[in-house]
Parts: sequence; structure tokens; C-alpha cells
Amino acid sequence: EKIIYNKILPILNIKGKNKIAGIHEPDLNFDDRRIVEQCIKSTFVSTSGNFIKKFENKIKRITKTKYVLLVNSGTSSLDLILKTLSCPVGSEVIIPPISFVATANVIMYNKLKPIFVDIEKETYGLCPEKLEKKLKKIVFIKKNKAYNKFSGKLISAIIPVHVFGKSCKIDEILKISKKYKINVIEDAAAAMGSFYKSKHLGTFGLAGAISFNGNKIITTGAGGAIITNNKKLYLKMLHLASVCKKKHKWNFFHDAVGYNLRMPNINAALGYSQIKKISYIIKKKKKLSKKNEKVFK
Repeated sequence: EKIIYNKILPILNIKGKNKIAGIHEPDLNFDDRRIVEQCIKSTFVSTSGNFIKKFENKIKRITKTKYVLLVNSGTSSLDLILKTLSCPVGSEVIIPPISFVATANVIMYNKLKPIFVDIEKETYGLCPEKLEKKLKKIVFIKKNKAYNKFSGKLISAIIPVHVFGKSCKIDEILKISKKYKINVIEDAAAAMGSFYKSKHLGTFGLAGAISFNGNKIITTGAGGAIITNNKKLYLKMLHLASVCKKKHKWNFFHDAVGYNLRMPNINAALGYSQIKKISYIIKKKKKLSKKNEKVFK
């Protein structure tokens, strides 16, 4: 504590305990306020409105994905992907032990079982070598699907995490997943604006989950997004997130048990304003990163 407050904080120009942000301090200004006020004046503050489409289109352009679904949290993003995959109850999902608790929570929500495989030191992401070793030990292939020969359960997915927006060794993980016939879902919660080999994180696997919580690169207050190039998956997720309501001018008919997970227009308005200045925000973060490197050298 003495070292931190006497040496590190003065270098970072941070004064006092209350000025320390957990992960990332939100960058909010007059433009954000102006656009949110536009949304309020329009009266479209719930799950329909122009800002939803505008924000989705901006995300599509940056991530170069065909389909974007805005939802009410990053947790909902992961949860909805798993629900749409219809993983059998009790089936297993491989995750790393370093992540926010949501990665494990969504597995439990869906009555699945988390299987932890350790991280590697370079990125703090899921270790490809340890993953390969684990799968080689436990997997047998039946009807083009991976099963755990000890539990007899299907291995439904691998969820690698891009910790703090830094890419895990996703290309190596993908090679292993293809070998063992397991879907990859990316927890890219903190990775909006992050690329690996010129490809946006969250676009390597079947789908990616992004968070727009207040401590992320850009914020919508609360919210998240699913990015994917799989049309069939996207349409299923959209239907499920929209309380499974069939389209009709006046009738309310629901063909399954659905969930109310769509992002409100008022949150999308803030996200739209934020994403327009994402390059500026990332430059600020890189500047802070260089300061951190100097301090902790």
C-alpha cells in the first residue's frame, strides 16, 4: 500500500483512493449526453428504435461480421449462445479458470458442467497445450461428436476468454477444437476494438460475446452484443431473445418459452455515441498502458 500510494499514483497523475478505476473508466462527454437526449425526446426508449440499428451497423463495420444482436448484458450474450445451441443437460463445457464469474455462471444456468483447463502465462488465456493434453486423455468421438469417456457426457463447447481484451492463442485453440469436433464460443467481453492477425476477436469461433458494462472499452451502461456470421444461429438467438414472439400485426403468439433479453434503444443510443469515438478511447488506453509498463518495470 505504501509503495502504491507513494510511488505509482504520482507517476500516473492519480490523486487519492477514489480516483482508481477497476478496469477502465468510462469516457463520457457532452456528445454522449446529446445523443441520449435525442433518444429520450423520440420517446423510443425501450427495445425498438433507430439507435439499435445504428449501433448494430457500427459494430458490424468494425468487426466485419454479418450479424449482430444487442442484448441487455455480456452475461446474456454468452447465456443466449448456449441456449441456442441446445446443449443437452449435464453436458460439459471447457473454460479457463481466469475470467469474470459470468463465464461459469452461464454454464450453470443451462444445467451444464464446467470443465476447467488452465491458462498459459503469455496471454493469461486458455492454454492450447494443456487443452490438447486434456482432450487427448478424456475424449472419444461418436457420430462426429466429442464425448468424455470417464463421465460419458457430450462436450458441448469450448469457451476461451480474451482476458482484458488481449487475445488468447485463439488460432491454436481452433485447430484443436476442429480436431476434436467441439464448437468454440468466444468470451470477448472486454475485447471490443481488439484484433488478432487483422481479425476482430469474437469472430474466430461460432459466435462471440461482447460486454458494454461501465468498465469496458465503450459502455451502454448495461448491455452486450453477440457477433456471428452464422445466419441460422443469429435468427434462433433473435427469436429466443424476443420472447419467442411470432411476427404479426396485432396477435401475440409465442411458439416457445422465450426470454426478454433485447437491449433498450436508450442504451443503444449511448453505445452509438461511444462507438463513434472508439479509436480515440483505444489511443488513450494505449497511452495508459505505456505508463503502466514504465511504472511496473
